[in-house]
Amino acid sequence: MIRVFVAVDLSSEALLELERFIDTLSSKRWPVRWENADKLHLTLFFVGSVEEEKIEAITNGVMRGVEGVPAFSIRMGKLGVFPDFVQPRVIWLGVKGDQPTLVHLRKQLAERLVVAGFADEKRAWLPHLTVGRVKKDTKYRAKRELGRQLRKLEVDEFKEESLINQVVVYQSVLKPSGSEYRKLSEVSLE
Repeated sequence: MIRVFVAVDLSSEALLELERFIDTLSSKRWPVRWENADKLHLTLFFVGSVEEEKIEAITNGVMRGVEGVPAFSIRMGKLGVFPDFVQPRVIWLGVKGDQPTLVHLRKQLAERLVVAGFADEKRAWLPHLTVGRVKKDTKYRAKRELGRQLRKLEVDEFKEESLINQVVVYQSVLKPSGSEYRKLSEVSLE
């Protein structure tokens, strides 16, 4: 069994901008495990654990899901957290730019992958880029203080755009040092 997800990659310029942003946040010594910029991607559909033979069906679903979707551009937006600023667990950035095309792409991909037999998440999809996760052993008061600090944080406008012209099927390999991502297939947008 392998863990699989479908995502779009960001431009190298956007990743450099995000790396500087994450470096600034990590200097604050908050109880957060920050993501490495080279691993950042925008997940469109989390498939989960599947048999290796299913990769072809996933790729075929992605190929049908991108039909009629032109290349488009996005950039990172405002800072947010899941589930809330009182007890944050995940720190993320929203998406700006051609969000309607991104949402349309996600909807088509999900429809095709569900038809192919893969379950979609129960909660509504919110386009976001996870940049950090609060450490599991963080106490309630420390989380609350972190949420307060994050809420008042002024995040500059992100300038670097990413041209989204392909969708990638990734394998996620879980290791003690963190997850590692391997490209299984790439499908170009029209």
